[in-house]
Amino acid sequence: PGPPAEMKPMVDRFVLPRIEADRAVRTRVLHTVGLGESNVAEILGELMRRDRMPMVGTTASGGIVTVRIRSEADSAESAEAAMEADTRCVRDLLGPIIISPPEDAPTGDHERGVHALVREITGLLSHRGELLSVCESCTAGLLAGTFADVPGSSAVLNGGFITYSNTLKERVAGVESGLLAQYGAVSSPVAAAMAQGSLQRTDADHCIAITGVAGPGGGSDDKPIGTVWIARATTGEPTDVRRFNFKHDRQTVRQRSVVAALAMLRQHLLGLDAALLGESERVGN
Repeated sequence: PGPPAEMKPMVDRFVLPRIEADRAVRTRVLHTVGLGESNVAEILGELMRRDRMPMVGTTASGGIVTVRIRSEADSAESAEAAMEADTRCVRDLLGPIIISPPEDAPTGDHERGVHALVREITGLLSHRGELLSVCESCTAGLLAGTFADVPGSSAVLNGGFITYSNTLKERVAGVESGLLAQYGAVSSPVAAAMAQGSLQRTDADHCIAITGVAGPGGGSDDKPIGTVWIARATTGEPTDVRRFNFKHDRQTVRQRSVVAALAMLRQHLLGLDAALLGESERVGN
């Protein structure tokens, strides 16, 4: 049957027992953020040889690179042991780019990487007793909606604004009209002002602002389609502003923007030195 709700119980009850009677298969999924798929594959090196067991492979989706470890053996114990050994190797090689949700989070291999990323950030913010707000232009609420997909995130997401128009950027986020006139809505100064203004207005500890050209129209020579500026403002600290260039369709640009914004916040919360792919600068509080 096609519907997953009907198919999965049948696979669990009738198919897997027959397969596992002859051969045991175990899998482990590790999501990463901050490096491209080719970079991750280069670091993993010999682990990704096609002639070895367990098999280690990578896939990329929306800015998240997923490492899948598949172990097959005559017994469940042997498959499990080999999978755990390779998991430790992958963790040692990739280190802090591996997304690590809280241990008590109800995660699974089927979970999307971006949701694992939200779980990790939610845990980090909860541990620090801090709140997050957002100010979104081209993503139009997708960042806040991604948080809402994950149960428990309401404990750290304070709220935010969707400021598609310049009028709302001024009125709601406090962006000065002079900045919009001089630099345009898709710019470092405006992204920083969106984040700083929204931070003040929401009484949060951190604010992420996103403004960009998602397409298919609206691009220019100096701001082509896929140009996105993301700012992270944190109380009492300089604002981190980064430029990204996502060469994809409209929906992918928006999804990649959300992952990049979350990765910026994660990088700050974990105190990581590794720079994300994207032009970076810091502006005053």
